[in-house]
Amino acid sequence: MKIGNRLSIGFGITILLILLWGISALLEIQNLADLTESMYKHPWTVSNAVREIKADILAMHRSMKDVVLAETSKKRDEAASLVGEYEKRVYRNFETVYVRFLGDLVEVKIAEQAFSDWKIIRDEVISLSREGERDAAADITRGKGADHVIYMMEKIDQMIAFAANKAETFLIEAKMESQKITFTLVVLFLGVILFGAVSSFILARSIVVPLGIIVDRIKNLSMGNLREEIDIHSKDEIGLLADSFRNLQKDFIGRTQLLEKIAAGDLSTDIPPRSDDDDLGKSFYAMTSSLRNATEELKKTYSIINSGSVVAFLWRVDKEWTVDFVTDNVVQLFGYTGEDFTTGRISFQDIVYPDDLPLLKAEVEKHLKKKDIFTEFEHTPFRIETKDGSLKWISEISRLRENPEGKITHIQGIIMDITSRSNAEADLIKESSFVELLKKIAVTANESSSMENALQVCLDEVCNVMNWP
Repeated sequence: MKIGNRLSIGFGITILLILLWGISALLEIQNLADLTESMYKHPWTVSNAVREIKADILAMHRSMKDVVLAETSKKRDEAASLVGEYEKRVYRNFETVYVRFLGDLVEVKIAEQAFSDWKIIRDEVISLSREGERDAAADITRGKGADHVIYMMEKIDQMIAFAANKAETFLIEAKMESQKITFTLVVLFLGVILFGAVSSFILARSIVVPLGIIVDRIKNLSMGNLREEIDIHSKDEIGLLADSFRNLQKDFIGRTQLLEKIAAGDLSTDIPPRSDDDDLGKSFYAMTSSLRNATEELKKTYSIINSGSVVAFLWRVDKEWTVDFVTDNVVQLFGYTGEDFTTGRISFQDIVYPDDLPLLKAEVEKHLKKKDIFTEFEHTPFRIETKDGSLKWISEISRLRENPEGKITHIQGIIMDITSRSNAEADLIKESSFVELLKKIAVTANESSSMENALQVCLDEVCNVMNWP
């Protein structure tokens, strides 16, 4: 089975389990919400309404006492009016109880009827109070009026107890439902984790492990180990990747063998490209073809560089004409050794012909003021006096160098003996052509961080000039 199909099945099952988990959780949460709503609609609402009825009845009983004890008719009427307001509130709360009460409504009717019967007693008390029969009214209030209030309280307490029991029942059911939801979610969560762990293990064995083997082989291949093989022959994408690696490994081995022949000097064998899109193969083919033509030219170049006609140097700008580095072949050009210059036994300005020295210094100062480190500059040809007293015409190409802080510290370049130009026209043409090449070499070589890269830079520049890869 392909990796894509395996991943699709694994993720599909995982998503399905999560979906089932979510649906189950939603259903259980809805059950819990229903229980909570029932708890709110019945026990809490009924309990609050019944407690308000009880409180209002007690307030009415106290107000009836105020009716009896009132000294003036105005106070008696105010107390009676207050009784009427409490009575309206009691009936409104009884309406709420009728709607929300889940028990036997007969109990509610009995309590309401008892409240209605109390009105007869209250009216009698109010009537006696108005007629001035305060003692008789007080006797009724303390007697059958109080007894009737106690009776109503008993009926009301029964409804409160029923509502409390119902609330306790709903609370127990809600707790059980909450525990059920928690258990269900934990089980489903652990199931998803277990399935994910098993799926990950299977995928790791079937995908990650083979990929790890291929990655290790590719690392070894990049480090030059071309012999380690991959024993993976599956029919999925990993198998195709392993086949591609084996083909690449085989091709690298073949090309390495050809390169070893080329390194040994055998340029008779080409490395042909595998297709029109094989840019690497084309480059190898161009290289082997061009190397055959480049061999002789490179030999000539090395011969010229070692002939002593070109000297590389590095001057310090903080100490005028102090040489930090000069190639050893300077002795062939000037007669003085490199050590003569680097130790200060001889200064470069000491051997410049006096008439040419001011112009040379002016050109150096001009370029130092410009601070252009990206442009090479060629000095006007000048003469130097060699150790044996002879004069030579010199051409110099230089470039400014800076330190990491951006301060110009050195002048780096090459010096070429151009005396032979005056000897013959043919030599001049040949030398001029070569000077142009050396100028380009100097430009690139001057960008190198050390002289150890000079020969490689020369080779690169020759290849660029000759349009070789």
